[in-house]
Amino acid sequence: MTNIGIIVCDHFPPETSAAAGGEIPDLYRRLLSGTGDSLTFREYDAANGELPTNLDECDGWILTGSRADAHGDDPWVADLLEWIRTAIATRERIVGVCFGHQAIAQALSGTVERAAAWKVGPHTLTLDATIWFAEATVELNAMHRDVVTRLPPGAVVAGRGTTAEVPAFRVADHVFCVQDHPEFSAPVTRKIIEGRRERLGEACATDGLERLQTTPTQGDVVGRYLVDFLLDRRRSPDV
Repeated sequence: MTNIGIIVCDHFPPETSAAAGGEIPDLYRRLLSGTGDSLTFREYDAANGELPTNLDECDGWILTGSRADAHGDDPWVADLLEWIRTAIATRERIVGVCFGHQAIAQALSGTVERAAAWKVGPHTLTLDATIWFAEATVELNAMHRDVVTRLPPGAVVAGRGTTAEVPAFRVADHVFCVQDHPEFSAPVTRKIIEGRRERLGEACATDGLERLQTTPTQGDVVGRYLVDFLLDRRRSPDV
């Protein structure tokens, strides 16, 4: 049995939880358990100051999205960045999603900045082939304005698409990050867009909602890839 630690970096408001059928960690449990692997999960409420004190508590880690800024000055974010540096230095297997993707870049001396416009709703992502999974082009739901603009030293771009200049990256063979949300279904994304309509702007919100009606997403494909990465299940020899 493999134990995955979910580093929870935000909480849904009640109306979004209702649309999602649970909280943010529940989305990750469903995404990763959908692969059929024997996984258990442990949550750490990083947004409220809870971080693992012992890296042996879990076999791999996934950092969730958040409304917070990875380049901001919230004390809990500073603590999270320090934990990320420690975990990566000891070669923990880590996946970062959206804010998690940005926080890992920020922690390792990359650069995260605010883009000119929001990206919401389905966006195209082509993940490069790796030793864990084949190349794949998928649609994933986006919900971000901050983006990675400079990779950390030693990191490599791991994909391309319409959501950001760096939509995915990896560090060595134990850190993988993706900007978009494989865990977000259409109902969850719709509820978030509706709740942020004023912040997003009418044109952006309307465009995202329209594309949700016409563009199916393939989060399950990326969920499978993330599990293969966390379990270090290699499909080919080291390169």
